[in-house]
Amino acid sequence: PLRFNNVNIEPQRERIRLGTQTVNLSKTEFDLLYTLASNAGGIYNTETLLREIWGPNYVPQGKPVDVAIHRLRRKLDAIPNGSKLVQTVRGRGYTFAETVATSIDAEPRTAVGA
Repeated sequence: PLRFNNVNIEPQRERIRLGTQTVNLSKTEFDLLYTLASNAGGIYNTETLLREIWGPNYVPQGKPVDVAIHRLRRKLDAIPNGSKLVQTVRGRGYTFAETVATSIDAEPRTAVGA
């Protein structure tokens, strides 16, 4: 597994955990997250992600990387700041934001006055 402070990325179960909270991902979503997190801070362009995740012979229709990243971010919204884990680097591609991952608390915060 990959661990960034309280964020655990578990390849054997294709999920991400924050303390006791779990986010289950599709195989494609998990593969994207794991690929990006394995080289945290590195930038992957769309062509590289297509080759790494979908395979060298895949002929894309539409924008499969953008769609999968959108779905991944939507699922990561279950974790506070989770959707910020995968960031767009304008004109270059996508990156895993290790600084966001290491700043996420394991315990959900309660609202003031709650």
